[in-house]
Amino acid sequence: MTPEEIAVLTEAAWPRSGWSLRELRQSLESPSTQLLTRESCAFLIAQVIPPEAEILIIAVDPDHRRQGHARALLAVLMQRVDRIFLDVRADNQAARALYQTTGFAETGRRRGYYSDFDGTRVDAVTMSWAAAASGPE
Repeated sequence: MTPEEIAVLTEAAWPRSGWSLRELRQSLESPSTQLLTRESCAFLIAQVIPPEAEILIIAVDPDHRRQGHARALLAVLMQRVDRIFLDVRADNQAARALYQTTGFAETGRRRGYYSDFDGTRVDAVTMSWAAAASGPE
């Protein structure tokens, strides 16, 4: 997917996200950025510095939601790293449920972290996932 396609999908999926084309391009230019895509209807952008990653954004076209695309993207990232961190809007119940069912745990809250275009502030819930320990200790 091109940065332009990602920007269009981001706007469709998260119209209040505030990610501009310039910000997407800058993020994708970083050597630690990984872009995962699925069928041109979903993407995940993460900063990856093995063995850890931070998910910056996951977006799925609204017409393709609840079809396993975000879960599949998470599974790919989970195979590449041992630990993942993310922030999710406290009011995004669907995303929080997805993360919880894929093994993420809530680790904190950032009060008023997200700002909507109308000035409304929304908390971020911080979450993390760790790969199961392998082998005997």
